Amino acid sequence: MRKPTVAQIKSALENSACLLGQRSSTVIENNGFQVTPNRQYHEKDTGVSREIDIHATKAAELSEDNSGDTYETVLLIKCENNTTPVVFFTHERPSAAKTAKYVELAGHPTNVYENPHKNATVPIEQYLHIKDFHHNHKAKWTARQFCELKPGGGGRGGAGKLDLCASHDISHDSIEDVLSATNHFSSELKNRDMLNKVAKDHVRLGMIYPVLLFAGPIFECRIRGKKHNIFERAHLTLQKTVQTGPLKGTYNVDIVHEDYLSKFLKLVNKENDTIADLLTRNCDLLKVSSEKEFEALEAKSKLPTTYAVKWT
Repeated sequence: MRKPTVAQIKSALENSACLLGQRSSTVIENNGFQVTPNRQYHEKDTGVSREIDIHATKAAELSEDNSGDTYETVLLIKCENNTTPVVFFTHERPSAAKTAKYVELAGHPTNVYENPHKNATVPIEQYLHIKDFHHNHKAKWTARQFCELKPGGGGRGGAGKLDLCASHDISHDSIEDVLSATNHFSSELKNRDMLNKVAKDHVRLGMIYPVLLFAGPIFECRIRGKKHNIFERAHLTLQKTVQTGPLKGTYNVDIVHEDYLSKFLKLVNKENDTIADLLTRNCDLLKVSSEKEFEALEAKSKLPTTYAVKWT
């Protein structure tokens, strides 16, 4: 094999997502996150080794005594160096969807005993009123499908016109990568320390943001009845429902253009500062809820003792 030229190396890098990942990692670190590029993990259900382009975390202590009560923000980012437009087809979110779960908040407690002397609980998302301020809940228009437009639409464009056709090259693999990582790290937060009795009354929560990050143009095709309008966008929400293998449920993925990344991170930091403040102010109640939750799980895991009898 001949030694590649600098120009060839440069071309190969520019056609990949490597440079996008490097540029983005610096921006994310400048916004207070600890970044791990190409973070590897093993899927629990399949044992398959996978990786996510960017894994970034930021942790907040919820107790003044640093007793281990923490709230973590987790970014899981798949980088796409698209050179042609990607179009997301959006519909107006129905009013009935306002009660659905649009955020990936994981950990313990999952439910809050508002009155510690009663067994009635409310989900942690409802207790924190996340639907009132989180951007996934407030998004009026959401996408469920998308396609990439590539040259080669059959020659009907005419002289001097760009001829495009729809392609789904990036859809399945990219979505699977970011959702698989979301499922894994969400499960990790849910299971962390729950078998450790010393930590049974600790608060361990984390908000996960799955993100598809694009270097090239992204558009929204907004559908209303038989009409549609197309806008160039820098940020929107993709809602994906999957029922394959370990991935089961509805996930909301942030679609972000590289030029909007800094603004998106400011939005994330603002939301999570609000959540961290709410958790800090209610930490004592949450610690009680976490302990009761742990005790319920522990009681459920204890099975009646059985004895083997050997007959002679």
